[in-house]
Amino acid sequence: GKVSFRYYIEAPSQVRLSLINTTGSVVATPVDAYQEAGAYEMSYDASNLPAGIYVYTLETNKGKETKRLVIIK
Repeated sequence: GKVSFRYYIEAPSQVRLSLINTTGSVVATPVDAYQEAGAYEMSYDASNLPAGIYVYTLETNKGKETKRLVIIK
């Protein structure tokens, strides 16, 4: 039920981590805060989400990265 996200911020930035379903709706925003430079790891309880394919995006002042996530139950 838990998903771990690891990421590195090169410089202090506003950070938003969003989990998006296949219809393009944001179903969760585990991180939406200003963060200092460095490595981060956070856990998100995804047990309330149905099984399926999702994408997650990590947005900072320097850009946006998108990756795929599969939740299996």
